[in-house]
Amino acid sequence: MLVSKQLPLLNSAFSARAQRVQARPTQPARAPLVCAAQPEQQQLQQQQSEEPGPPVMDHKRRLLKTLSLSEIRRPLGGTRKNDQSKVEALANSIQEIGLQEPIDVLQLDTDGSYWGFSGCHRFEAHQRLGLETIKCRVRKATPQTLKMHMM
Repeated sequence: MLVSKQLPLLNSAFSARAQRVQARPTQPARAPLVCAAQPEQQQLQQQQSEEPGPPVMDHKRRLLKTLSLSEIRRPLGGTRKNDQSKVEALANSIQEIGLQEPIDVLQLDTDGSYWGFSGCHRFEAHQRLGLETIKCRVRKATPQTLKMHMM
C-alpha cells in the first residue's frame, strides 16, 4: 500500500529530472588531449640513433646514451640464465618497433667503465639480432656501489 502511494511521486521526480537533462545545452566536442611529453619523446628517439653519440637527458633528467654492446661489462651474465622465450619475444619486438625502454648501466667514476645489471633479456636480444649498440640509462657510481650490486 505504501509503495503504490509513493509511485506517482517517483514518476514525477524522474520525469522532472529527464526534462532538466534534455534542457541542458550541448557542449561542443572536445579535441583529444595530447601529452606534452610526446614531442620530447619523438625528439629523443630521433637524437638516439643506433650510432654512438653525445649523451641526452630523458624527461626525468636521467642521462641516456647509446653504447656499444662491447663497452658494457656483464658481471652476472655467467651466473644468471635468461628465459629464452622472453629473449626471443623481445628480439621480435625490437626488430619490429625498436627498443622502447633503455637498459640501466652504472658508470664507474674512477675509470669510466660501464657495468650492466638490469636489462639482461634486452641485452641478449640485441646480441641475437646482431646489433652493435643499445640505448642505456646511465648512472654514475663509485666502486663501493658497484660492489653492492655484485652481491
